[in-house]
Amino acid sequence: MLDFKPLTIEDKDWISAYYRKKDVSAAQYSFAANYVWRLAYPMDVCEQDGFFFAKVQIKEGYSFLCPIGDGNLQAPVEKIAAYCRDNDLPIRIHGILEPDKEKLEGIFGTRMVFRSNRDDAEYVYEREALKNLSGKRYHGKRNHIKRFMDNDWNYEAISEQNIEECVMMQREWCRQNGCASDDDKIDEGCAAMLALRNFFQLGFRGGLLRQNGKTVAYTIGEPVGNSTFAVHFEKAFADIQGAYPAINQLFVQSEMEGFRYVNREEDTGSEGLRKAKLSYHPAFLLEKYTAELVE
Repeated sequence: MLDFKPLTIEDKDWISAYYRKKDVSAAQYSFAANYVWRLAYPMDVCEQDGFFFAKVQIKEGYSFLCPIGDGNLQAPVEKIAAYCRDNDLPIRIHGILEPDKEKLEGIFGTRMVFRSNRDDAEYVYEREALKNLSGKRYHGKRNHIKRFMDNDWNYEAISEQNIEECVMMQREWCRQNGCASDDDKIDEGCAAMLALRNFFQLGFRGGLLRQNGKTVAYTIGEPVGNSTFAVHFEKAFADIQGAYPAINQLFVQSEMEGFRYVNREEDTGSEGLRKAKLSYHPAFLLEKYTAELVE
């Protein structure tokens, strides 16, 4: 029987080792992201027979990440199935990437039913494209950045000396955007605050942007896999023209040398987010599947 326990920060090293071995571009394969979102999506974890298992409470109920480890997926998935039968849970696995989908289809055939959700697809970009914003299709982005830089401004990496400015900005951003009356914004605000409060222990990288001496934008991310950098949080004041594209480009230029891709995560079905993410012309969308094993 799988023996799950709640995720804690002490689990960072052993879980991160499994994620490094997985080496994919998906932002979900990040201990830091799992940890800061654990209030909205509680995660229980365990290790057994060389595999990492995670049970997550999502909107649909309990679900499991695809097991990570060496060897065939049949035995670890059967362990999940046994756990679900004993606890009267649906045998549900989410966040499945295409290579694991193919493996599971080969093992379980039509017993495993897959579905994809466009809202969960992660946007992955070429780093060079976001760094340079070259060509006609980025003309509007360059214009917005120019308007921002017509003012007195400066960019800094987040450090122990300036991180409290990001904390104060996050609080003000929430006040201006009505977080208190929006459950999704409450969840994101709590996750962002946990990221800031545990920034150095979790190994994040970040940047902040000032205009006329005031912090008007910040962003936080980290490497996922060997070739991808994931941006987990990016906030700017909407009334500061060009702040969003400026922090986006400056962070890519300053912190992502050596990476091929930038993962800016999913749009969660938000029409505004989808339009914004598509406007940067992703190299590809990283599709994820949810599957249920039919007994």
